[in-house]
Amino acid sequence: MRKISVIIFCHNVDLYIDRCMTSITEQTVGMDELEIICVDDASSDDTWLQLQKWEQLFPEHVLLIPLELECGQETAEKIALQYASADQTVFIDVMEHLEPDCFEQLYKVAADSGMKLSERGMIRDSLEQRLRIVQFYSGTESFHFFTDQLTEELEKRGHEVFICDLDDNSSQTEHSYDRLNRFLSQKVDVVICFDGIGTREEQFIRQWDRHQAVVVDILMDPPFRFHPTLEKHPKNYMLFCCDEEHVAYVKKYFPYEVPNVAFMPHVGTFPGEDETVVPYKDRKYDILFSASYYHPQSQMNKIKDLFPDRPDMWRFYEQMFENLIKDSSLTIERAVLVTLQQFGLSVSDEMLKMLLNRSLYVDWAIRMYHRGRVVTALADAGLELYLLGPGWEDHPSAGRPNVHRLDTQVPYKKTLMYMADARINLNVMPWFKAGTHDRIFNTLLQRSLPLTDPSSWITKHFTDGVDIVLYDLNHLEQLPGIASRLLAEPVRAEAIIQKGYEKVRESLTWSNCADWLLEAAGLIREYGGQEM
Repeated sequence: MRKISVIIFCHNVDLYIDRCMTSITEQTVGMDELEIICVDDASSDDTWLQLQKWEQLFPEHVLLIPLELECGQETAEKIALQYASADQTVFIDVMEHLEPDCFEQLYKVAADSGMKLSERGMIRDSLEQRLRIVQFYSGTESFHFFTDQLTEELEKRGHEVFICDLDDNSSQTEHSYDRLNRFLSQKVDVVICFDGIGTREEQFIRQWDRHQAVVVDILMDPPFRFHPTLEKHPKNYMLFCCDEEHVAYVKKYFPYEVPNVAFMPHVGTFPGEDETVVPYKDRKYDILFSASYYHPQSQMNKIKDLFPDRPDMWRFYEQMFENLIKDSSLTIERAVLVTLQQFGLSVSDEMLKMLLNRSLYVDWAIRMYHRGRVVTALADAGLELYLLGPGWEDHPSAGRPNVHRLDTQVPYKKTLMYMADARINLNVMPWFKAGTHDRIFNTLLQRSLPLTDPSSWITKHFTDGVDIVLYDLNHLEQLPGIASRLLAEPVRAEAIIQKGYEKVRESLTWSNCADWLLEAAGLIREYGGQEM
């Protein structure tokens, strides 16, 4: 009898199979002691082809179970369990990467204690070191919400988390600096922050280096905004970007300062346990757009504050803005380079980085420009449109009978409740040309339909009309028709929602995010801050 049956649930995970299977086949316990059972839950990508490749490599050890109809993880694993014949059984998340001696250690623990390993999550619970982790609250309410979501997932895994409120100057509150200092009396293993908050301050850099802590920085905005943080940060620093082109940007302009940078998609949030799903036909809002709006020119005017005595810089950024309007495929970096070429300018590397860093308001202006265009296209067509967020009183559609203002400033959690009561949730990508946005994934987890412009990442991982619906910024005349057809075909819309929901549920949640961060922190600790 073999020692361990390894059960792997697979559903649209073709990108992760090779890495997972490699870590299993390289286990020190030896392949002769392993029985690997992979159950494919009616995947629509190349999952089955990837699994067959491994079956051919290890025909005596790999058993594949194809399910023609999707039945969900719990049922699929019960089916696979019927085929398990080894002494012990473990369930593996296909996105997990196992240490080489993982099964050997597990089997020894089980043999010594007489326990069975069949409970899900046993590997993580048995082998992961209990970490002491610091996170932060700040003035950004959405980051506050993200921090709470991560803390919940990290604590589920047995880690100890302290959240420091950077705006709390009192001494006795739960998240005060005094409480942080007490937490720092023992070693801190990992620091997790958003947009550099808690890593870029000099006192924190010294503190985290003293603890030899791994600092994981999640950029929710483009890296050109954060040059000072990318230039100076703690030693054991890992950066995640939500756009693959942002990763390339960091590697190009900060190759030595930030040797460890990787892509990590946004994730979505499940509804609360006390929240019931509103039937699709009974929802209040036809089309909801949860976003702020400011007139593009108001953002461009701020450039004059950056360069009060430099009309040449005003002209440069105005031309850059025009270039972005003419070609919506341009990234901010590419727009800067194109504009330099138009002006016949050759600049130093430092000057180029300065121009990129000061492109903040152009970035905001082009976002607002396209948000305005999308809303105008739907409003002009007479569709019922609901706007959630500040600034829409300044949009030309304000006051129209079919355009409704819901609220100006809503907490992130309450926004999710609004989204759950809409048939369609509109999204305009924030100029992430190869990235993601949490609005898409939140929409699907609230069982609503995302209507968004694409990015290269989105089109690679989702299929228009199958698990998402896409429109083109260059052909907004088509957008009202797309939206109208979706509203007129609820059965089709609900089918798309279900497919998208399943995809996000499996691989784009805060639970996934916690695992990615812990894995990255483990690698940084292993390599000591050097390039992995």
